[in-house]
Amino acid sequence: MDAEELTWNRNGQLGPRQRREIEARFGAWLARPEYDGWRRDLADGQVVAFEGEVVFDFQAIRDKRSADAPQPGRLEPVQTAYFAVAPGQAPALLAPWLVLPPGPYRLYLAPHARTVVGAEPMASPEVYQTNLHAVLRGAQNLTEATLAANRSGRMSAEQSAALAARRGTDAAFASRLGCAGIFFLLLAIGGALLDGLSGPSSAGRAARWPALLAVVGGAFALAIVAAVHRRFARAAEAEDAREGRAVAVEGPCTKQLVVERHGRIRRSLRMGDRSFDVSHQGELFAAVVEGSIYRAYAAPRSGRLLAIELTRVQLSFGSG
Repeated sequence: MDAEELTWNRNGQLGPRQRREIEARFGAWLARPEYDGWRRDLADGQVVAFEGEVVFDFQAIRDKRSADAPQPGRLEPVQTAYFAVAPGQAPALLAPWLVLPPGPYRLYLAPHARTVVGAEPMASPEVYQTNLHAVLRGAQNLTEATLAANRSGRMSAEQSAALAARRGTDAAFASRLGCAGIFFLLLAIGGALLDGLSGPSSAGRAARWPALLAVVGGAFALAIVAAVHRRFARAAEAEDAREGRAVAVEGPCTKQLVVERHGRIRRSLRMGDRSFDVSHQGELFAAVVEGSIYRAYAAPRSGRLLAIELTRVQLSFGSG
């Protein structure tokens, strides 16, 4: 947080950069009723200072999972697991531009929006590093033994088993899908034969069976092809599971969120030229604090993310 913004906040006022952040992120949405708090904060220009902690709330992720597309100016539920708390106060959200590792701070709150817009650290970098490391471990259910194996270039037994099980699940799915397809094809063929043998009055019905047969057969053929393709696409994971190796990549980490067709949300973590899909790891996606330095461990052939840990926390508190 630069000296100018800090001076404004210490005097109980929003800083110029904070105002620009609010206006840029919310824009025309400020006219909507749900953004009334931000409008009042911009009009009043005041912030309230208090000492508290930033904590990661795992339950917030588990309770508020959502496939809804995020709205402009609003955070997706899996991004709002860090809260500012203080004795006797309701938890406050963090502004989208704040990236705060868990720990103690002097916090500056936009009171009507109940959102922290600025912060000053009240502990050493080592405290924030220790806290964030613990949150990341909890978000991934990692043990020190697993991390020790990854650091030495190996997967843990649990990681190898999980990769092998993914391919087995696909194979079982493809088998069940194929059996279902054969069943419905036989059912359609039997119906067509029965209608054909029941006499001329059934000629109209019998004429419809070839079309139905083609539709059902085509749909299941496409589904089976997709299942088989997915199974072979994961052959690299099975090879990774057999070899049991882990490779490391280190650097700053950024979050990427893409809203795909039908509102499906794809989440990934990017480090350098590597991108790791964590769409099904909401806790991990939320726990990563952008800008700090991380080391990711991945399976060498498939690129599947095995684990990620913090190597150096970067303290950057404020707007702009």
